[in-house]
Amino acid sequence: MINSVTLVGNLTQDTESKVFQNGSSIAKNTIAVNRKYQLNGEWVSEPTFISLTFNGYLVDKAKALSKGDKVAINGYLKQENWLDSNGAKHSKYVIVVSSLETLIANSTSKEQDVNNSSKVWDNNTSTKEEECPF
Repeated sequence: MINSVTLVGNLTQDTESKVFQNGSSIAKNTIAVNRKYQLNGEWVSEPTFISLTFNGYLVDKAKALSKGDKVAINGYLKQENWLDSNGAKHSKYVIVVSSLETLIANSTSKEQDVNNSSKVWDNNTSTKEEECPF
């Protein structure tokens, strides 16, 4: 079976990160993507907000991004489950990002280099520059 997601959109906040006792880290953000369609002759934009999780090498790259940055991500869909303090079960779907490309950086981006060029960061390879594959 295939579990692959590709999205292009804007980050809705600065990336939040956490370092665990074993030294591993994780980062989280949300991407806003728009679906545009016609309704009664008028164009309508319908935003969707999707949670993102970054692991490994991509944590530092994600922390360099800011609210409003336009990014392209590739990853897979994962269901997260947890119990709240009252013992109630909750779940949500997130995209676990395996590659990240900045398309247009917000002027307040924390990493100067992000503002000047498109970068591809892939959790499976070292940092490299290349054209957007889609």
